[in-house]
Amino acid sequence: MANELIPLAAALKSMKRANSGMTWIQQKHVAAFLRNLAVAPDITHETFDGLPDSRTREYVRGLLTEYGVLPQRDELRMRYDRWAAEALERVRDPQNREVIRRYIRWHHQRRMNLMEVARGTFLRQTGSHRGHRPPQLAHRTWHQTA
Repeated sequence: MANELIPLAAALKSMKRANSGMTWIQQKHVAAFLRNLAVAPDITHETFDGLPDSRTREYVRGLLTEYGVLPQRDELRMRYDRWAAEALERVRDPQNREVIRRYIRWHHQRRMNLMEVARGTFLRQTGSHRGHRPPQLAHRTWHQTA
């Protein structure tokens, strides 16, 4: 097992409801995902981004981020960037693509940036930016956005 995964393994071992964790881990797709992760040469957000999109991938990413294996990153921004790139790829006509690209940047990205400023202000005011959140809140917040 990669040394980076030791904090995650320790967290899973010390769960209050170990039965729930074991039930989740024993699912074939989860076990296969964790086996592949354990032998991965490096564990980064980019590694995860290269894997097929799945709830398991995002749940494990959330756990790894929560336990400090992966650094914090704005997952909402990453999903938005993926959506924007995929939306542009679907437009065949170069002139239309340019119009759509400008609209995405001017309208959607501008709104996204305003939301980030508001969210950053909230996080600074509450101290949540330091990661001092109860695990239940972190899990609940992640679960609502997934």
